[in-house]
Amino acid sequence: GFDLGGEAWLSFRDGQLEQANGSLKTPYLQLGVGEKSLSPLKDIQARFGWRRSGVQGPGEWHLKQLGWNWNGTTVSPFSVRLMPVDGGITVISDALPLGPLAGLVSSLPILPEQASSALEHYRPAGFLDNMTLWLPDDAGAGFELSGALREVSVQAYHGAPGGSGLYGSLKVNEKGGTVRVHAGDEPATLGFPELFRGDWSFPELEAEVSWQLDGAITRVFSDSIHMRYGDKTRLSGAFDLRLDRNG
Repeated sequence: GFDLGGEAWLSFRDGQLEQANGSLKTPYLQLGVGEKSLSPLKDIQARFGWRRSGVQGPGEWHLKQLGWNWNGTTVSPFSVRLMPVDGGITVISDALPLGPLAGLVSSLPILPEQASSALEHYRPAGFLDNMTLWLPDDAGAGFELSGALREVSVQAYHGAPGGSGLYGSLKVNEKGGTVRVHAGDEPATLGFPELFRGDWSFPELEAEVSWQLDGAITRVFSDSIHMRYGDKTRLSGAFDLRLDRNG
């Protein structure tokens, strides 16, 4: 269920709705998929805009200062734009908060079990800026996602290291992707809890990691890892892993 409030201004031309603008305030929105329900989204607020699009579809939507509270976590305001294009829809967002969205998505039974488990355990945080997501009308035709990483952190899990203070870029599609990361003004940290008790701090860090998906096989590789530890120690490395879901 939901309780909807707000205000809107409508513009018509030749008897047809051409544009709508307004604000939305919703005290709660109950979420559920199938027989599973979750804690409601609370205090949802946004400024919205809609206009008719030249492409057949639901029109172009803009949401600004979108934010809410879920399960005790307040989501910082961000913006989203949905633009129909030939053959699909493009979603554009800025200042997308990774932590609250990852927690919400992993709690809903809408992702494969492996993906939900990864989000739950890696617990990404930070922001994805200048995000562009293209979704085709044909759900089986794939997708394309890109964006800029800001103040990103992930938890160590299943042998993979944890990290924080990461900046960079991300490009992903249904066949794989590439992430490029570097340290910001403050040192980046990497943690290997299965090997070392404490995290390592790197004033300088640059790395590019790619992955390719081919059925049950996932290849994760990098030939460009460079970092500085302390004042005089510089490290460079590379790796190439082949992971088989079937063992």
